[in-house]
Amino acid sequence: GFCLNRLFFFHTMLWALLTLLLCTQTSTATNSNPNQLLIGSDVLPTVAARWRTLLTDALLSTLTPNSIISVGNTTLTQSIIPNTEKLKAGPEGFIIRSKTISNGSHVLAVAGNPPDGEMYQVQPINRGVLFGGYEALWMLGFSFLHPLQPFSPQQLSSNWTHGVDITQAPRWGFRTWHVHTEHPLELTNLFQGWGPDGWQDKAGWDKNIYRLNFLYEWLLANKQNGLETVLLCAEEWKDFCTARFDRIKQINDMGHAYGIFMGVDMPIANIQQHAWHMINSSDPTPDTLQIKKRLDWLMSVDYDFVNSENGYSEFTHGSCKQMLDWMNTAANYLKGKYGKTFWMKCHCSSGQTCPDYPDPRTGKPVNFNFLPMFANDTLGVCPHTVQLYNFNDPTTSYGNTNFTYMFDFLTYEIGKRPVMYHPETAYWVSYDILVPLFLPLYGLARVTDLRMIANWEKTQPAGRKMNGQDVFSSGWEWGYWLNDFITANAVWDPRSSASSDIEATKQIMLKAFTNVFGETQATKLVNIIADYMTLQHNTLVLGKQTPTSPPPSDIKYRNGMAYLEGWKTWAEMAAIAVPDTCTQPLRLSLNYLQMGLFRPEYKNHVRPLLKVMEDAFLSTLRQTEALQTELSTVDLQMGAPATAVLNEIIDSLDITYQRASQLVYIYDYVSDVNSTWANLNNALNTIHKAAAIVHKREQDYRVPVSWIAGYDDKSPTCYEYRYLWTAHSNYFMWRDYARAAKAKNSFSPCFMNIDNPYNTGIGEGGLFNVTKILRKVLDKLGGLKDIGECLSFPAKEPHYPQNLN
Repeated sequence: GFCLNRLFFFHTMLWALLTLLLCTQTSTATNSNPNQLLIGSDVLPTVAARWRTLLTDALLSTLTPNSIISVGNTTLTQSIIPNTEKLKAGPEGFIIRSKTISNGSHVLAVAGNPPDGEMYQVQPINRGVLFGGYEALWMLGFSFLHPLQPFSPQQLSSNWTHGVDITQAPRWGFRTWHVHTEHPLELTNLFQGWGPDGWQDKAGWDKNIYRLNFLYEWLLANKQNGLETVLLCAEEWKDFCTARFDRIKQINDMGHAYGIFMGVDMPIANIQQHAWHMINSSDPTPDTLQIKKRLDWLMSVDYDFVNSENGYSEFTHGSCKQMLDWMNTAANYLKGKYGKTFWMKCHCSSGQTCPDYPDPRTGKPVNFNFLPMFANDTLGVCPHTVQLYNFNDPTTSYGNTNFTYMFDFLTYEIGKRPVMYHPETAYWVSYDILVPLFLPLYGLARVTDLRMIANWEKTQPAGRKMNGQDVFSSGWEWGYWLNDFITANAVWDPRSSASSDIEATKQIMLKAFTNVFGETQATKLVNIIADYMTLQHNTLVLGKQTPTSPPPSDIKYRNGMAYLEGWKTWAEMAAIAVPDTCTQPLRLSLNYLQMGLFRPEYKNHVRPLLKVMEDAFLSTLRQTEALQTELSTVDLQMGAPATAVLNEIIDSLDITYQRASQLVYIYDYVSDVNSTWANLNNALNTIHKAAAIVHKREQDYRVPVSWIAGYDDKSPTCYEYRYLWTAHSNYFMWRDYARAAKAKNSFSPCFMNIDNPYNTGIGEGGLFNVTKILRKVLDKLGGLKDIGECLSFPAKEPHYPQNLN
C-alpha cells in the first residue's frame, strides 16, 4: 500500500508540475470549461490568434470532458511526440497523435517540421506545425472549401479520443497558388492596392484588405505554402504603379504572418492585359538595368520569388537571343543578390520557333516556349497547360493535339533546373466559369496529371522529382472552389496507391464533404460528382456519344466543349483567320449552318453528342435534387453551410444543363433539323431559366456582386466588365440566340464585341497583328462594311435583349 501511495503521490506531483508548466504556455481553459487549447511558441502569432478565434470556449466545451488540444512545441506535445520521432516526418511534415494521459485527460497533440532549402532560407518558420494544426481542425469538424468562406461546426468531433496516430508529409516541396489577377476576379483590386472604387480609394482598400486573410488561411488549411499574383500597370495610373509600395508590402506582410511564401508574376517584356512589365521600350535606360531595378523594387516589398512570362504575348516574340539574355540577367541577379529563384512560364501556344536554337532532343528549331532550356540553371521553369485537359487528352486548343509534349518537356528539365508544373483550374476568357459552366472535370484532370508525374518519378533515381506545382486559378464561384480544393490536396498527396485517377479524386472529395454532410451523405454526393466528371470527360473532351462507343478519330468539331463554351468576337476572329492556333476548341459555326454548310456533319456527328450531353446533364441534376430531398429529412452535420454548398452545386448543374439544352434547340433550328419557331422559343426559355438561376446564385456570392459581376471602369484590368458579368447578363446565351434569330449584324464576328483587342491579348506590335487578323477575316468573308465594332467595345453596360441590335 505504501508503494501505491508513493506512486500516486509521484504522479500527482508530476501532473501538478506539468500543469504549472502548461500555464506558462498559451491556454484557453477557464474554470467553467476544463477543456483546453495549448499553442506552442513555434506557431506564428497570427495563426495562433486565429485558432483561438475558431476554437472558442463554447466550442471547446462540446468536446469530451477533460480534452486538451496541444499544437506545437508545448511540453505536453513533446511528451507525446518526441522530437526525434517528429523529425522523421521530414520537411513540412507533421504528426498528429491522441493519447489519454495518466490523469484521464484526452490529448490531441500536433507537432511539425519547418521546410528546407530555399523556402527555409526565405522564411525560417515551422510551417509543418501550421499544416498539422489545420489538419487537426479538419479532424475536429471544421471545413475550408471556398477560399473566402470557412465553415465552423456546431459541435466539435471527439472521434479522435478513440485513437489517432497519423504522419503526413508533402509529395512535392513547392505548392503555390497563382491567382490570375490579370482577370477581374474577387480579390484583383485588393491585390493591386486598389479599393472597390479605384486606385485612389485608399479607405476602401483599408476597409476590405482583411479579406485576404481568408485566402491565406485557406492555403494553409489545404497545405499550400505559396501565393503568386500578377501586378498590373496602365498608362492612366502609371504613377501609382510604384507609389503603392506600402500597400503591396502590407499584402506580403499579411501573407508572411500566415507563413505563406509570397510571389509575383512580373513579365520581362510581355505587355498583354495591363501586365506590369520590366522593360519599357521607350526608356533609354539599358534593358539589363531596367530588369535589375524592377527586381530591386520587388524585393524591397518582400516578395519571396518572381515568376515571369516569355515573349511579348502568348502569340508574339522578338529576338530569341535577346529574350534568353533577359532571362539569364534576371535569374542570375535575383539568385546572386537575394538568393531567390526567378521562374519562367513555358506556354502551350504553337507556331513559334527559334531557328538558331536546335532542340537537343530533336535537332529541330526549338519551340519558342521552350527557349528557357538554354538558360542558366538558376532559372526555374513552369511548363503550362491550359483548360480542363490532362496531359494525354486530345485538344485543339492553341493549335495542339494534346499536351503530352508538355509532360515530356517537364520531365526532361527535372534535374537540370528547378521545375514546377503550371496547370489550370479555370481558364476564364470565353471558356468556362464566365458562361457559367460547372466543370469539376478540372479537378479530375489535375489529379490525373499529378499521378502521372508521380508514377514517372518512381522510375527515376532517388531524389529526381519536380519541385512542385503552381496552379493557375481564375475565380471561385459556381463550384470552382471544388477544382481548387481537389488540386491543392492532390499536390500534397496524389493518392498514388488509389486504383485509378477517379478513385483518387473521390478520396479527396470525401474529405471535402464529410465534415459538411456527414460521411454517409457525403459519399453519395461524391459518387454523383465523380460520375459527372467521367461523363464530362467522355463527352466534352473525347466526344463519345455513349460510354462504350469509341471516340471520333478526329475531335475537330466533334467534342462537346467546343459547343458548351462561350464564343466572343476575337475567338471567332481567330477561328476564321488562324483556325490552327485558335485558343479554344473549334465548333461548327452557326452562320455556316444557316448557309447550308456542314449540315450532314451536324446531323450525323454533332447532334447525337449534344443530345447525349443534354439528357445526361439533366439526369445528374435530377440525382442531385433527389439527394437534396433526402438530406432535408436528416440531421445534417453542419446545417446551413451544408444547405448552401448543395444549393450551389445544384444551381451550377442546372445552369450547365440549360446551356446544353439551348445548344440543341439553336443548332437544330439553324441546321434545318427542326427549324420551327417553337425551337427558337424553347431556346429563349432556357435563357430566362438561366437568368433566374444566376439571380438566385448572386445572392450568395462571397464578395459584393458589383466586384465580380459589375460593368465599370473601376478595375485595374484591361476589361470593362468583371469576371462574372457575362454570367450576370447571360451574354453568351444571348449571343448564340441572336445568331440563330438572325439579329441585325449577327453574321459578323464583331457582333456584340465587348473586348479591346489591343489591351487584351496582343502585346508589342499589337496594332499590326490586329490589322493582319482583320484583313484575313475580311478576305474570307468578302469584306465587311463596318468593322468599327471589332475595334471598339461598349462605352456603357449593354443590356440584353434590348441591345442585341
